[in-house]
Amino acid sequence: MNVSMGPFDDKCLIVGIQQLSQGRQTVDTWLMQYNTERPHQSLEFIIPVEYRQVA
Repeated sequence: MNVSMGPFDDKCLIVGIQQLSQGRQTVDTWLMQYNTERPHQSLEFIIPVEYRQVA
């Protein structure tokens, strides 16, 4: 099964990951941005940090 994560896949392809440590850093950075800066449709298009403050 091939699951695309959109911008995440694009970022990994653009960066051209050469080493495992570089891949981990790319994933960590992406997850931080995804969970703190990116609006989520399931949260009525607000970022998770704002959602936690409202909830």
